[in-house]
Amino acid sequence: MRDDDASLVKAVCLGDKASFAQLVSRYEEAMIAIARAYVEDEAAAEEVCQETWLAVHQGILRFRRRSGFKTWLFGILLRQAKRRLTLERRESPENVSDIGGETPLELFSASEEFNSSGEWRSEPLTSDFTPEEELLAKEADGQVRKAIDFLPTQQRVVMTLRHLEGFTPEEV
Repeated sequence: MRDDDASLVKAVCLGDKASFAQLVSRYEEAMIAIARAYVEDEAAAEEVCQETWLAVHQGILRFRRRSGFKTWLFGILLRQAKRRLTLERRESPENVSDIGGETPLELFSASEEFNSSGEWRSEPLTSDFTPEEELLAKEADGQVRKAIDFLPTQQRVVMTLRHLEGFTPEEV
């Protein structure tokens, strides 16, 4: 748990709306990315996040702190996203598209970031980007997100958490 998550949670339990807003701004972007691994579009992912924050708001007083706030929060998010996925599957048939002739597993198995058993070779790389590099990184990120969309749900979640959001293996 981030050092100040505990103090923010305590303040939220005492009714501090600004602390709740800080938690939302801290985790919202990652939550949407993870929810996006389960649902079909950005709007649905945002709705899943809203439902999650509503559940957090309603249940924060029952948060027992057996785990970190972040773990608790993302657990709620995953349950909400799975519920939404179940509803979406009932409403429409699955559509499968082709990614330039390669299957998603071929795209990722060819990656130098994974060993033959599918484990990470090293920690994800981070660096400061120039504006040009930032633009190229955003374009690459879009391509990676498209490829991730074709993975089975559990793999989408792991790839999103670990590779795109930078969570540690323990957090994943």
